[in-house]
Amino acid sequence: MVELYAALIGESPTIGARIGHAVATAEADEPLAGLALLARLPVGDVRNHQPYWVALAYLERKANQHQAAAAALERALGLTADARVRARLLAMAVRLGDAQP
Repeated sequence: MVELYAALIGESPTIGARIGHAVATAEADEPLAGLALLARLPVGDVRNHQPYWVALAYLERKANQHQAAAAALERALGLTADARVRARLLAMAVRLGDAQP
């Protein structure tokens, strides 16, 4: 999957492809590698990009960075208008709260 996203980025380096590559890298390698890829994305491109914040929260949770994950998830919620997506993100926030030490 990582190679597929790398090829996609080579053809069309969209923000979505780069986020997908970071998540795939985290799943194949380790969360910190994916977080490093997310950290390289231009702030202006992701500041108001809800999928970025969801991916960031997911990878931070996998890296046991629960407070950072909660903050990223809160930002994602603030960027989400769809009620179904909000419900899913709120459920993630509850699970994240349960996982915090």
